Amino acid sequence: MRKALVFGGAGQIGGAVAQHLARTDWHITSVTRENRPLPYAENGRITWFKDPGKNRADIISDIGGTFDAVVDPTAYDAQDSADLLTSEAKIGAIVSISSSSVYADSDGRSLDEAQNTGFPEFPVGIPETTATVKPGPETYSTRKVAMEQALEKAKIPVLILRPCAIYGTYARELREAWILRRLAENRQVLPISHKAESIFHTSSTSGIASLIDCALRDPKSATLNVADPDALSVKGLIKAVCDAVSTTAEILPFPGEPEGMVGRTPWTVARPYVLDTSRARALGWHGGEPYAEAVTSVCAWAMEQASETSWDAAFPLYKAYGVNMFDYAAEDQFLAEQA
Repeated sequence: MRKALVFGGAGQIGGAVAQHLARTDWHITSVTRENRPLPYAENGRITWFKDPGKNRADIISDIGGTFDAVVDPTAYDAQDSADLLTSEAKIGAIVSISSSSVYADSDGRSLDEAQNTGFPEFPVGIPETTATVKPGPETYSTRKVAMEQALEKAKIPVLILRPCAIYGTYARELREAWILRRLAENRQVLPISHKAESIFHTSSTSGIASLIDCALRDPKSATLNVADPDALSVKGLIKAVCDAVSTTAEILPFPGEPEGMVGRTPWTVARPYVLDTSRARALGWHGGEPYAEAVTSVCAWAMEQASETSWDAAFPLYKAYGVNMFDYAAEDQFLAEQA
């Protein structure tokens, strides 16, 4: 039986990967921070390792032995990659989760600076050959590029995945909660900017896990986009989430940019942002489930989490945005003006 070490085992990507691989022919050592709850049980093929705050090399040394693969969704910069490569003699292959936010358009614009420079303009179907931002410590995306480039020094196969709008169980920042909370709080009319036609490609954690499983059958170095087989508009996403919880909502689309936070969603973009996943499919990957299928179990999980605590407690990172994503008073005023 092959052995894999999965960092971030209590997170949305690490959890999905650990459980998916454990259902095949892998034994998983799942690493999580000491203070994180364990969201799923050991099943004979998953062993938990609580990280007391050490770097990757020390964790691998503490666990002991060798691994056919190490999956790291938690690496954010070049130092994280360097720590991991210290132990590459004990590793058969590395899978590292980057981000499609690393891409830059022909004018050098990227997602990180979109509010200041304007939204980047890409082809509908962004390939992996697209230019990226420069590596460095300045932003999330520049650190991810530095992480990617540091892994190029590896003498073993390295798979780098670039997802887009990630969703899955165990998420702390679930975009779908923006819809689910409104439905739970009887906000049945949703004003949406850009005529509710914004397209920001989604990536399910189940699809990410299935691509990793596929690629590790014959590990080779590659950089791959990973996203759902369908790139839905905001209107389509809202309908899919409503269907998942057996309810409806009225979408009030309006043209142009949001009015402050009114009309803004976690998928609001000025131009379509869609990934080309043909390179991943060429490996034999089935492409993952369509959004409407993959999101159903995620919505059920999210509703359960919120019912046990509160929406703010279940998804605390929404507060980290520094803006009120649930300003109902502003929405009511906007709706009254449209009446």
